[in-house]
Amino acid sequence: MKTGLILILMALCMTSTSNALIADKFRCSLEIKDFKSKNLSKQDKEIFIARLPTQSSDPQIQFTIGQVFERLSLKTPTAELSANLNFYFKHAIKTHSSGLTEARQLTCVALTTDYCERGPGPGIVACSASSAMCMEPPYPFDLNLGWQKTLISAAGPVFNEQELLAPITVDVKNDQGAIVGVANLNCKHKGTFN
Repeated sequence: MKTGLILILMALCMTSTSNALIADKFRCSLEIKDFKSKNLSKQDKEIFIARLPTQSSDPQIQFTIGQVFERLSLKTPTAELSANLNFYFKHAIKTHSSGLTEARQLTCVALTTDYCERGPGPGIVACSASSAMCMEPPYPFDLNLGWQKTLISAAGPVFNEQELLAPITVDVKNDQGAIVGVANLNCKHKGTFN
């Protein structure tokens, strides 16, 4: 429900600044498993992410960004686990004075986990969390800085799946650093729509 509401708000914002809303469709599978109880929670769904324009200090470069947050929780008799996905991508289009146009893409897929151990009573005894972040190089047209080349279609930059091909696995650890579970993510791009 939250994702749908965010997309509607993003669409309303986009309509006021542009004639066409561009969105990408992804199929993502997110799961978290507790080793002690052998319990598993899995979410497999389609996600639509709108590309919104962002400010640029260079008049020759136009930026768009798409972003989504997802959270998957698992409660067992002894613990509460969660997997948190922060998935965003940026596109940059540069039009040179010669008329040549080129595009770049930056993709961030950050998967983190939380683990809270239950005590003998109704409360939580100890919690731990992992963290992840992505570096965002400031200039997209230096290929040594993490931005990837991408093609341009009539709808805009083509989504470059290169960084989404491999599944991501993150260990779930307790407050002492012991591995107590695992979170897995697999996302595939299913098309760009406007």
